[in-house]
Order: sequence, then C-alpha cells, then structure tokens
Amino acid sequence: MTIMASRSEDISPPGWQAQLRIRFEKRHQRTVLRRTHQYGPLTIQKPFYPEGDTCHTYLLHPPGGIVGGDSLQIDASVTPNATALVTTPAATKVYRTTGYESCVSQNLRVGDGAQMEWLPQDNILFGGSDFRILTDVDLAPDARFIGWEQTCLGRPASGDAYPDGAFSATWRLSIGGRPIVNERIAWDSDRIFRTNRFGLGGYTVFGTLFAFPADEDIKSLLSKLVTRHPDLFCATTLLDGVLAVRIFAHNARFCRKQLLNAWATLRPPIMKKNATTPRIWAT
Repeated sequence: MTIMASRSEDISPPGWQAQLRIRFEKRHQRTVLRRTHQYGPLTIQKPFYPEGDTCHTYLLHPPGGIVGGDSLQIDASVTPNATALVTTPAATKVYRTTGYESCVSQNLRVGDGAQMEWLPQDNILFGGSDFRILTDVDLAPDARFIGWEQTCLGRPASGDAYPDGAFSATWRLSIGGRPIVNERIAWDSDRIFRTNRFGLGGYTVFGTLFAFPADEDIKSLLSKLVTRHPDLFCATTLLDGVLAVRIFAHNARFCRKQLLNAWATLRPPIMKKNATTPRIWAT
C-alpha cells in the first residue's frame, strides 16, 4: 500500500520518495536476505547471524530523519520456515514541517512456519511535525510474530515540549487473511486528546507490542510488567491468540525498558529462542 505524502494534488511534495522491498528465504538451514526492489534513500545493512539461523537486519534511512513531504514504503516478507529480526540503528527523528505531512507505510508478510521480529527503535516527534505511519501485518496461521512501536513527543532535554503537531499511527494485523487487530491513534494539533484521560492522559511516550501466537499462560508471564504509577502505565490484552502490550510513560527510557522486558519474556515461549539482543542496540 502506498501513502501519498502531499496535501495537494497539483504540487509535488518536496521530500524524499523511497521504496524498499525485501524478502527473507530459508536456504540450506540458514535464512538469507534478498533485496527485490529499492528506490530512493531507503536501504538495509548486510545481515548478521549472532544466533545461528536467524537473520538480523538493520533498516537504514541515510538522511537521518524524516521531513515534511517524505514518503517511505517498506515491504518485507518472510517466506515459509525462514526466521528474521529487523531493527534500526537509531531512533527515527520526525522534524518540524512547513506544511507537508510525512508518511511511512510498512507492509509485513510472514509465511507458513516462518518467524519475524519487527523491532525498530523509537520515533521522536519534533514539535510542529506532521507524521503518519501505517503498519500492516499479514500472518499465516502457523507463523510467529513479535513487533513493536514506540513514539516520543518532543525532546524535553532540548526544550522541545511538543507544543503542537499532527500524528496518526495505524496497526492492522490479520491471521490467515482474517482481521484481528485494526487500531488507530491520531490527533491533529489536539492538546485535549494528549492531556486528558480518554487520550494519552498527559504521558509523552507510548509504546505497543504485538505477539502471536499467545494464550493465557503466556500472558501471565507478563504479570510483573503490568503496573501503574505516576511515571508509567502498562497493560496487556489477549484477543484471538494475539497479545497486545501497551505502555505509557513520561520518560523514553522507562518505556523502552518495559518493551525490552516484554520482548525478552515473550521470545522464549513464542520464538523458542532466548533473548539475543541485536548488537546495534549497544552502540
């Protein structure tokens, strides 16, 4: 699915237009990566194999941030019995715009007996930015998946308290073609949504993790994660085998730590692997 970046049908957007299609395939007891299409400044680093068969790959956007008018489309498929982990080397900065919105479309397909972990680092929304992100996940009934997304409003250490901005994030997840998750969070310079309990409740960082397949026993493993105090709120939901973990925080480190704890807890029962942290996270 392609998302158009410009608000106007008559004027071409000024930002980068980029597309990347990649495919992971099982060959001779190892998952290999194929780049099937690339256009614009969107690429991947060579694969790593820190745990044997699983292919670890870093997604790169060389400009280093997203500006108004940028439109990035990523299509990643994991073919039957292949195993892949995709992350990014750093947070994605979304800069202030002078009128154009920026858009990212992520389409993930996981085949029979395949495994995918989609673990990008956080999105940092600068004040005055206008950002749209869509993540569409299609899983085979016997696929395995863990994916997350974390978003930070502003840069408190730099004096950017995100006074205004527009944002929307959509997650759609289907299993065997049957829609299970279809949720969207959005605002358009709406302080009321960001400050009231029916919205973000004043929290400035939020993250969501989805995992499949899961059951009540797997959900119970996160019982210590579910908590609420002034700086952090965590909750879990189980729906038709899909486990959702939701985190709200006032500090990006708190949110990321909880996401990492959830991933490290869920990876052994779901992926049948210990939590092997990608090397890039330590740099």
